[in-house]
Amino acid sequence: MSMVIAPIGGGGGLDPDAFTATAADVLTGKIAGIRGNDEPAFGTMPNQAAKTASLNCGGSYTIPAGYHNGNGKITANSLASQTDATAIAGNILKGKTAWVKGSKITGTMDVQSILSFSAASTSSSQITCTWKNPAKGPFSGVIIVGKTGNYPTSITDGTRYYKGRGNNGTANGTSTQVISSLIPSTTYYFRAFSYVTRDNAEWVSGTTYTASAATAKAVGSNTFTSSGTFTVPAGVTSIDIFCVGGGAKGSYIGSRYNNGGGGGGYTSTKKAYAVTPGQKIAVTIGAQSGTTSFGAVLSAAGAPATTATGAVGGKGGSGGGPGINSSQTIILYQNNGGSNGSDGKSGYKAVSSGASIGSPGKGQGTTTRAFGDSSGTLYGGAGGGASYVDNAALRSAGGAGGGGAGGYRIKSGTYGSGTAGTPGTGGGGGASRGTEQGTDTSGAGGSGVCLVRWGY
Repeated sequence: MSMVIAPIGGGGGLDPDAFTATAADVLTGKIAGIRGNDEPAFGTMPNQAAKTASLNCGGSYTIPAGYHNGNGKITANSLASQTDATAIAGNILKGKTAWVKGSKITGTMDVQSILSFSAASTSSSQITCTWKNPAKGPFSGVIIVGKTGNYPTSITDGTRYYKGRGNNGTANGTSTQVISSLIPSTTYYFRAFSYVTRDNAEWVSGTTYTASAATAKAVGSNTFTSSGTFTVPAGVTSIDIFCVGGGAKGSYIGSRYNNGGGGGGYTSTKKAYAVTPGQKIAVTIGAQSGTTSFGAVLSAAGAPATTATGAVGGKGGSGGGPGINSSQTIILYQNNGGSNGSDGKSGYKAVSSGASIGSPGKGQGTTTRAFGDSSGTLYGGAGGGASYVDNAALRSAGGAGGGGAGGYRIKSGTYGSGTAGTPGTGGGGGASRGTEQGTDTSGAGGSGVCLVRWGY
């Protein structure tokens, strides 16, 4: 097939060299003359006609190369079709937003608060907190913050004592937690915050509960049998003090066959003495006949040594038992120190059948029981006087409260030494029994003691 192309440049027409189109500028299926060519150009430009597209939110459309007739359009899909969902505000975290069925909604789902909260003292240093878990919803546990003076206002206001689910994490379950290391006799104010861990942070409920409780009064005691330092415990503001001096050694004078028992240490008591927690006070324990003291607050003298006259009982907290001024066999006697064993009384008189009797030692006249209480432990018993008896079972006993028994000699020539007062009681020593050789067999006086108590 041949085509005839009429010349363009003749008769005053356009110059072919003025054409600038290329094949790519001519629609596919169309023919055009091309500059500088005698042959026509067959078009290669695609005919896209009318293009249409639909886009979701955030989508994009790439416009293809080629010819467009201007009738195409791009239509956005409805937001409702893109956010079709079943969530409601209560399913979405409080403070978060979402699009549901074309509408933007703000979440209302919050940490579920506990249903109750209480606190009760269980000792001088512990309070037990109790709460009821929520029945459902977001809940990891509680944060318990406490302070003295008033209630905390936030999770950082005060001391954080606990974070967790307690001992029962079930829904609607009752859970407890013991708060320890508290100060005695102190009121604590607690606030419980329900929380959920979200994004590695504590998501705290706006609903909180408060409770307060006072720790119990501190109760305790210290016993000093050697010198040291008393440190006032935490929460303690008042103490009772009881001191016992050292007991005296039983007497011995070589010319006396039967000497007098040593007196028990004197006692003294001070109650409700005001102190400050952490305060330190020196304690000195008297040795034999030495003074026991609690700082400059209280002291108790030791019983004086009994050396003036051999058969006389020593004086002290309780009086020592007298001896018998004779080497004769004594059938009857009663010469132990102290009434009913001691308790601040003077020694008993000895009983003899014709022998000279020494004088009993004088007691302090008031009880030697701890803190002066009728039920207190007995201290400061005096030593028994020495005897000349017809059998060893009749030797004089030491006074109750640490006094030592007196020495003895029976007619067969058997001897028994006086026993020592019990250390740490202020007990007096038993007297030396008589001996022609003049050997001192009297018992040593017991060292003193200091008792401190609080909360009684």
